[in-house]
Amino acid sequence: RLDAAPPQGAQLTERTTKLASASITGSGWASSSRAGSSSSSSSSVSSSASSASASSISSSSSCSMSSSSSSSSTSTATSHPAMERASTRKRKRRTPADAENRTLARRGEGFRVLCVDDNDVNLLVLRRMLEHDGYEVLFSRSGQQALDCVEREESDPVHVILCDLMMPQMNGLDVVRHLRVRWSPFQLPVLMVTAKHRTSGDLKAGFEAGVNDYLSKPFDREDILCRVNMNCRLAKETRTLLQRAAL
Repeated sequence: RLDAAPPQGAQLTERTTKLASASITGSGWASSSRAGSSSSSSSSVSSSASSASASSISSSSSCSMSSSSSSSSTSTATSHPAMERASTRKRKRRTPADAENRTLARRGEGFRVLCVDDNDVNLLVLRRMLEHDGYEVLFSRSGQQALDCVEREESDPVHVILCDLMMPQMNGLDVVRHLRVRWSPFQLPVLMVTAKHRTSGDLKAGFEAGVNDYLSKPFDREDILCRVNMNCRLAKETRTLLQRAAL
């Protein structure tokens, strides 16, 4: 019996080993539980921090959106009805000079003018003045060419002739005398272009030949346009009356 029973020292040793293993196991469980608690706490801290940062970001973005919307609404309110109407009226406002220019641009529409001069520079100046005002401009560089042009354009007649006084072979007065054989001063007005310094004898000879008016060099744009337009309307009205009388 004594041999079968384990020795007392061995029992103590075995009990001591079990207690040590149990303590080791408990300490491992405690450390693991501490690690788990620390990780859960860190995750909770990080989640709370992220949620706090997200809430702060969302609040800041909402603040910025509200501030931008308030600023845009303020700017819209400041630039709304009255200022826009005033700016529109300011853009659409036109000066009397603009209205006059629009009227002048339409003044020559439908009228044909024949310019007769042996100087190409004078023809170019007259052409720019008249075409800018809406006239259709024809050219002749001699008296005979002018007479041929009037005959050729009889189906779509010329309303006014601007003729230079001093030309070779056939001067301006000779051209007028040939024209008056067929057309009266009311049917086909002729404006004689001459130098600024002219004598009363030149004026008398021109009016007796059938000249309607005189234009002086150098040219005055508004003076020429007014005189040309008046005589164009005179010729148009005369032709209209003659056509009605023929019916």
